[in-house]
Amino acid sequence: MKDRAMWQRCLAHPMPRGPEGESFAAWLAETARIRQGQAGDVILEYKRFTYLAASGAVARPQAPGLIGTALALHRQTGDFARYCRDVLQVAALPPERGDRAATLAGYEAEFGQAPPRFFWASRSRLPHWSLAGLLVAGGAVASVFDGSLAPLALGGIPALVIAVYLLTKGRMAGGGGLSGAARVGGGGGGTPGGGP
Repeated sequence: MKDRAMWQRCLAHPMPRGPEGESFAAWLAETARIRQGQAGDVILEYKRFTYLAASGAVARPQAPGLIGTALALHRQTGDFARYCRDVLQVAALPPERGDRAATLAGYEAEFGQAPPRFFWASRSRLPHWSLAGLLVAGGAVASVFDGSLAPLALGGIPALVIAVYLLTKGRMAGGGGLSGAARVGGGGGGTPGGGP
């Protein structure tokens, strides 16, 4: 490890509170639509990213997916400049659009293991939208040959399900959090006072 003292400072640094006084992990979980336990793991991986960037272990680090989300949130706080100055001992982190392969290789060299894919993978929704588009296009082509709308419906219905999932992911009850009604005190089970 290039700078063990810096890594220890990164580990010891408490993350700031969110805008509503919630823990950084709760803020990250809500923003990224992940469980709070996962957010704690993301914070550790974020600290590894900042160490890689500041120590020079990676010349142009890339902050993909959830790591980039944690970086964006941390930059919104007054703590970020202090973290760079006191913990990382740099004026600022380099831009997060860097070399992905070099970042992953640097991670493995510094930490002796491959980075966890869930946290370091891109969170692009393009594959999901592409699948939905292919289902509709396939149904349309099959409808032309079949002479009916049944194949289009068979392709369109799963595409619609994918689209609804992508557009509402994490914002409905059962999506890893409370529904909007439950957050403001509603959703008490359908009875006055919220009782059984």
